[in-house]
Amino acid sequence: MKKYHFGKSIVPLKRGSYPGQTKYLENRMSVQLPNYRSHEWTPKIKKMWENDFMSFYNQMVSAELERKLNGYLSEAKREGIQKICVGVGIWKEGQLMMVRRLADDFLGGYWELPGGGVDSHENPIESVIRETKEETGLTVSQILDVRFGFDYRDEGQNLTRQLNFNVLVLDTDSIHLTEHDSYQFISLQDVSHFSLTDEMKKSVLDLFQGQFESN
Repeated sequence: MKKYHFGKSIVPLKRGSYPGQTKYLENRMSVQLPNYRSHEWTPKIKKMWENDFMSFYNQMVSAELERKLNGYLSEAKREGIQKICVGVGIWKEGQLMMVRRLADDFLGGYWELPGGGVDSHENPIESVIRETKEETGLTVSQILDVRFGFDYRDEGQNLTRQLNFNVLVLDTDSIHLTEHDSYQFISLQDVSHFSLTDEMKKSVLDLFQGQFESN
């Protein structure tokens, strides 16, 4: 899992002007109309894709979640956080997905949430979607909640904060791991039987608490 500098991108999201909108549009246009460049988009085409994007975003992220995330991002900026990472809570029949780090990796054999660093051109919402796809092969369909995780110093001694997200995915039967060697869906009672760092254990228990609160 790469950890990226977050830097100046610790900024609030603004409904109707989503930070990932331009990149999303460029990606969609490159697939649908590969010969088009962004400056060649006609106003009609650009408006069509902007409407399509905002429909996608508004379905995935509620206004309440957006406000909560903005609060966390503003707090992180005030407290001098240098990097943001995301942990992803993927659920199946009330059980939470955990993945195991490779044996030769740092903290090899320990279990954790899928996730990783927020890239310099991303915000946490985009990172949740990307990291979920990259590490598990699964597609996020909705982001339900965001919760404070923990702070730590990364390899470069950057002060890093992890935010954890409860999500829904389209299909939990098509898992393909790329950066871990095993996965398990665990119940609350299983948590004590897995090798977790203290910080990760607290995050996992908090995600279960979030699920209980929403039900």
